[in-house]
Amino acid sequence: MKLISALAVFAFAWLCLWAEWNAKAQSKGGSGSDTTTPRQLREGKRTYRLHCLACHGPQGNHFDKNFNLADDEWKHGDSLEAIKKVVTEGVKGTAMLPFKGRLSPAKIESVSRYVYSFRDEEKK
Repeated sequence: MKLISALAVFAFAWLCLWAEWNAKAQSKGGSGSDTTTPRQLREGKRTYRLHCLACHGPQGNHFDKNFNLADDEWKHGDSLEAIKKVVTEGVKGTAMLPFKGRLSPAKIESVSRYVYSFRDEEKK
């Protein structure tokens, strides 16, 4: 009986630690890993439609190369980190405004991953 009680306490403590770790990862905008989850893509697509579609087109494929996100020309870097930086800080001297105060870190993460997926689609 003591062994079962000890295992139950251990399992409860482990679940509490896991929940705390997961909550911290979500608040930072990540899932605790470098892979993009389907949920992040869905949330990113929703955020993109609300905040980005008007300037960049439905799939990032705007006819003007300065607004096109679906080609191989990535002026500010084609890494996920570079995209997050542009979304967060904007680009001075352009129409790209910073979203740091408008979107949560989780939404910036998900929309950046969604935009990054345009790059992947272009190379397929």
